[in-house]
Amino acid sequence: MAVRRDRDVRWRYRIVVKLPDGQTKRISGTPTLNTKVECERAERDHAFRTLHPPPAAETKKEVPTFAKFVTEQWLPTYPASAGNRPTSIREKKIHVERHLVPALGRLRLDEIRGQVVDRFFANLRKPRPIGKDGTRAHTLSDKSIKNIRATLRRILASAFE
Repeated sequence: MAVRRDRDVRWRYRIVVKLPDGQTKRISGTPTLNTKVECERAERDHAFRTLHPPPAAETKKEVPTFAKFVTEQWLPTYPASAGNRPTSIREKKIHVERHLVPALGRLRLDEIRGQVVDRFFANLRKPRPIGKDGTRAHTLSDKSIKNIRATLRRILASAFE
């Protein structure tokens, strides 16, 4: 047992645990209750968790698709609860329905990163094809793309939380 009191009169532990594969790992911490007995218990528990980690299957959560998360969880609650004006809520719904879900909806949330996001925004900047009546649809302005980026960032931050 390597428990001690520091200068701030706080109980702490620090030990080296030898793992089954021969490696060593230093673990340290403080107990929730500032007593020597609790510190020794926290040290034993931490050593046990280090030597017997939970199986990977138990720690993995099922990750929903982007479309499922946005339509079932984020869109019904977040925009209104964040104090957005009705026009901002309507704008976020348009971003989700017209741009984000069609492009990213089939992907799982943990797949949306780096190159996927870069490709999505590169496609938003491309000129739109000519319509059936011969007119060219307008391209999105830089400000519109920034607004879509802000909506996507808020969705992904909420998903991470």
